[in-house]
Amino acid sequence: MYTNNHDTSVATLSSVMSRRAVNSFVQGARYDVTQIGQVGLDGHLLTPVQRLPRYRMLLMDLLSNTPVSHPDHESLYLALKDLNRTIYEVNEKKRVFEHQSRLRKIQEKVAGSADLPLLTPHRVFKLMANFRLQIFSELVADKHGKLSVRRIGVGTIYRFFLFSDMIMQCTIIMNKDLRLNRVYKLSTRVTPAEVTCDNDLRIVDSEGVLYLKGDLTDIRKWAHEINNRLEG
Repeated sequence: MYTNNHDTSVATLSSVMSRRAVNSFVQGARYDVTQIGQVGLDGHLLTPVQRLPRYRMLLMDLLSNTPVSHPDHESLYLALKDLNRTIYEVNEKKRVFEHQSRLRKIQEKVAGSADLPLLTPHRVFKLMANFRLQIFSELVADKHGKLSVRRIGVGTIYRFFLFSDMIMQCTIIMNKDLRLNRVYKLSTRVTPAEVTCDNDLRIVDSEGVLYLKGDLTDIRKWAHEINNRLEG
């Protein structure tokens, strides 16, 4: 839990340090070894996070300098093995926590996203970018059930969020607020994205085909991430 909240603690400290009274107190206490010592408060916040890697380095050093024949060798080996597992679990929990925090921030920013719901254990945020929706082609059925392709030229700039299992298209309101416009599940193909000869991003979805225009670097990055979204 401490590791998960470390970034929040640092941000909170940075915020309160802007207050003159708090800054004066902390700077004064920093040089009083009877209170918090010579290390800054930010350093003390970081110390617990650094403990596990330091213990691992210590155990690795001890193990490398302990002969296999020594009675302590096996105990050191098992201790290092257990510590590595603990570090992995801590890092994994921190990774999940960070993903969930990012999803929560997006949900708070995008009106209507709470209806998805956006926060699910498996969902991972990948990328965000503004693209112009050039064309959206979709299958439509007439009253007799006959399917045909309808191509809609849109030309509107939307903000898109790429997740491990979907794309969220949002309307930009006053360059700041966002409203959920559409969700693409990306369930039709394993690799549904490609860069066209016109440098558009073409995405095949179960509801239709999108053609997006934007920065070429973003276009290429999105094509790669969409097609590899299930990895990692």
